[in-house]
Parts: sequence; C-alpha cells; structure tokens
Amino acid sequence: MATIGTSKRLLLLMASMVVGVACQTIAPGPPPAVPKAAFPYFGRCNPTDGAASVQIFRSGDLLGSAEVNWVARDVDVWELEVTDPLGATILAAKHQAAIIRTRGAIASRTPLIQVGSGNKVIVGGDFVGVKADEVPCILKARFPQSWLANVINVEAASDAQVLHIDDGSRSITAHIPVADGDTPVCAKVSWRHHWIIKETMNWCLPRGRGRVASLTGAGDFGLNLTQLDD
Repeated sequence: MATIGTSKRLLLLMASMVVGVACQTIAPGPPPAVPKAAFPYFGRCNPTDGAASVQIFRSGDLLGSAEVNWVARDVDVWELEVTDPLGATILAAKHQAAIIRTRGAIASRTPLIQVGSGNKVIVGGDFVGVKADEVPCILKARFPQSWLANVINVEAASDAQVLHIDDGSRSITAHIPVADGDTPVCAKVSWRHHWIIKETMNWCLPRGRGRVASLTGAGDFGLNLTQLDD
C-alpha cells in the first residue's frame, strides 16, 4: 500500500508540473487593435525641428509669451531655445547622453533638471510625467509613437475612441474624437509621486481648425504652444 501511495503522489506531482508548465507557456492574447483614427496623432519624436509661440499660465493667469525653436537629431540629442520678443535668449536646454544642460537669462533660477531611470525628466527632484525623448513631441504637437506599443485596451465611447495605455511608470488615457470638428485630441497622463500621491497632466493636440496644443495640470502651471509656419 505504501508503494501505491507513493506512486499516486508522484503522479500528482508530475501532473501539477505539467499543468504549471502549460500555464506558463500559453501565449498571451493579441494586443488590442489601435483604431486607424488614432494614427495621425502619433508619430516619432525625432528627428524633427520647428518653432512655436509659447504662452505660460499660472492658475489661469498669463505669465508671459515667448518663442521656442528646437531641433531633435536622435533619441539622445535635442536642443531648444526660448527667446523673448526682442530675440534675447530666456532659456536654452540641450539633452544629450541622459543629461539636460541649461543656459540663458533665467537658467540660474530654474529648478535642477535631470534625467532619471527610464529616461524620466526630473525637475527639482520630482518626476514631471514626461520622458526626455518625448520633449520634441510636445513641441511638435504629436503623441509619442512609442505609446502605441503599450496599449492595453481600446474602448469605444459615444463620442471618442479611448486608448488605455500603461508603460510601467504612467497610466495614459487618450481620447480620439470620432466626429469631425475642432474638439482637441487629449491624453490624460497619470503617475505616482513618491509612490503615494497621484499626479495628473492633460496633454491636448489641436484638431480641425484648431492650432493650439496645451499642457495643463503640471502643478498650477499651464502651457499653450502654437506651431509657427516654416
């Protein structure tokens, strides 16, 4: 009887191993299909260049206007320069080899800007919801194409196709309007601040006759960018 009991236990162990291996080797389901309507709003962040007028707000009040010119050569290299109406450099920044260096009239008063793990932009010691290689996309008014590789669900709402995206450090919900018009395409970007506090930024792209891209929710600051004609 002892031999039979041992044999049964051995068979059960082998069966458990087979089931466990089978569970581990079952291929995951196919990723959700991204609707064609979304593709025009996503693109590569580099190489690219351009210029835009910028308005900076705080608590809804306009703090000032400027012009920004930029060039992005590859994933690790971009430069931008913000100038006042007279052409003087207010702030310039260069990203290369995971380092962001600044110069200009207000550079000494600007919080320390660093690039952390996962290419996160760290300002004053805190992640601000943007990755360093995504900065040119903000300036060019497009969402990073890399986001599409992390779509985990697509939802058909009454007025929009909704893409749910998770890249491991941020949860992103992008709303793509289905009807023609000027309603902007917006992405809600959320992340954890010090693992506890949830931070959220809204990034909107112009659509139809609209020309203004915007970033809001970065503290009490807001940013409007209008592409300048070449």
